[in-house]
Amino acid sequence: GIASQVRLHCLRQMLEDEAHLQEQFHGVRLGLRQQQDFRSWLLQGAPERIGRQLPGHAELPRLQELRAPQEGQRLGQPLYRLFGLNPARIPPSSFTIAIDTPELMAERAAAAAVPVLKIKLGDDHDEARVVAIRRACASRLRVDANAGWSREKARRLLPRLAELGVELVEQPLPAGDLEGLRALRAINPRPPIFADESIKTSADIVAHAGSVDGVVIKLAKCGGLREAWRQIAVAHALDLSVMLSCMIE
Repeated sequence: GIASQVRLHCLRQMLEDEAHLQEQFHGVRLGLRQQQDFRSWLLQGAPERIGRQLPGHAELPRLQELRAPQEGQRLGQPLYRLFGLNPARIPPSSFTIAIDTPELMAERAAAAAVPVLKIKLGDDHDEARVVAIRRACASRLRVDANAGWSREKARRLLPRLAELGVELVEQPLPAGDLEGLRALRAINPRPPIFADESIKTSADIVAHAGSVDGVVIKLAKCGGLREAWRQIAVAHALDLSVMLSCMIE
């Protein structure tokens, strides 16, 4: 079952982390027992909570974020190390270009001069926006339709976006349209499709397996660090890519 897959993924990840810790952290060795203790805390109740809707309460992420540093202090390690991360190898973040006319968006993209851009889309001028930005800069491009496309529009745009070098498309269809997403995955060529608005719980990730290529995880959506880590583990166990993002918190 999915709970067993998650456990296996977490164990494999901990073993891989232990094997590479000296390289990643310049000789500072973190014991496997410390990682196990921390990740046991992170995954506490995970099998029972997979599929359970989290309370929609704004204080929940804040309370969990307060608890996580306490666990790090108890184990005598910074959080990034307990998560098995190396600050020197953080993936680049994208800079968002808000939806506007193609000309203004292209100007902002060129002025931003950043490695990765996320382009907000959602009306009849979407292709023109991406074309204008592609001509204006050499940044890597991602697009976010914010659930604003119809199936027909997505079928038409996805091959064109692939031609323009777009790396991925966030939430092309309304949340919950799993049948439509599965149909879009059959298109070739196309950029990878990531679900965002559709994903709030671990159960949502399970439901989207086979319908998307990846999921977007946000602390404000999922309920904090513990649930985010659980959702990452679920996604990876199902061979889904993960993009970490934020809202306005």
